[in-house]
Order: sequence, then C-alpha cells, then structure tokens
Amino acid sequence: MTDPAEPTEDSRVELHDLKAWFDEPNICYFEVQYDFVSGKPSHSYRVEVAFPGSENAGTKEMASWELKQSGKIRDGFAIHSMPIREMTVKMTEAFSPQDGYHAISDELTTAIDKLPADTEPTADAEPASGESD
Repeated sequence: MTDPAEPTEDSRVELHDLKAWFDEPNICYFEVQYDFVSGKPSHSYRVEVAFPGSENAGTKEMASWELKQSGKIRDGFAIHSMPIREMTVKMTEAFSPQDGYHAISDELTTAIDKLPADTEPTADAEPASGESD
C-alpha cells in the first residue's frame, strides 16, 4: 500500500508567456503563465528567477493551495546591481522543503521590457556640455 501523501506521478509544468519589466528603478516585476501537464499542485513550489550576467536572483515560494491546475504567477524582485537585460525562470517542487527542490519545468528566458531610465540605451553618447563659445 502506498502512502496517500506521496505523489502518484511526477509533476510536470509548462511555463509560457513570460514578461518582465520595471515600474520602479530597483524592482523588476515578472508574470508567467503555468500549466500542470502532469500531476497537480500538492507540495511546496518555487519559481526560481535569475538575471543572466549579474548576481541578481530570487525565489518565489508557494504552497500547493496557492496554485491551481493552471494560472498566472506574478511577483517582483529588488535588483542590487545593474545593468540587467533579461530574466530566466523555472519552477521547482519539493515534497518537503528541507529535502530540497527539483526542477519540474524547463527554464524560460525573456528580455526585460521597460528598463529603468539609467540602463536604457540613449541616442546621446556624450553628456551635454555647459560651455559656450
């Protein structure tokens, strides 16, 4: 007889429609659609976020009751070093958080829309000079 708390099949999640943007200078927000294509929400979950080329990273932890069979996850992370241009996300699961998490989705990458003003490319390569002839 199997323990009813144990999953009967491995969970598998498809992530899609990842969007990332800044609304505040040091907070990068994201939104991603998810679909459980195998299994169902029944344990502890994390969306693990990274910003390639920087040391910025974060996790959004969720309990099974916070998720449906499919839905949208949205959150924001404080950014400590710039510039960043893209974000990667993947979803992980743990039967018990102290036992560690394992990936249940592929990693998804997107360019960050609406970068903060000081990291956006500008047409003026040189600062304006206050000198006159």
